[in-house]
Amino acid sequence: MSNTAKNLMIVLGILTAAFAGYYFFIQDSSLVVRSSESNRQLEQMLVRTQEFVGHRVILDSITLDTSLFQSDEFRNLQSFSPEPSAFQVGRSNPFVTAEPEQPFSQTEVTNSTQTDLE
Repeated sequence: MSNTAKNLMIVLGILTAAFAGYYFFIQDSSLVVRSSESNRQLEQMLVRTQEFVGHRVILDSITLDTSLFQSDEFRNLQSFSPEPSAFQVGRSNPFVTAEPEQPFSQTEVTNSTQTDLE
């Protein structure tokens, strides 16, 4: 190759790189990337954000009256529920067949109680 051809190739390479730089960095890339689908998604996101802000305003406007928890009637409440009974957890031998579960209370329904209900 002659010196003129080498110089011409270098100049064309520089011009190509300059044009590519102009195309990618100077032009508005949002027009190339943005589509109607992304515009629709952006609008949906803005609507959801406005709904979230509206819900937040509603929640901020709520005031709770906690004076009930400071009253003597509430503080003097007692629990009348029985304590849970202790039971054994697990089995000594896990490979033995399991026994049927025992009911919590031993109540039997007789014919006399069924006729009373009817």
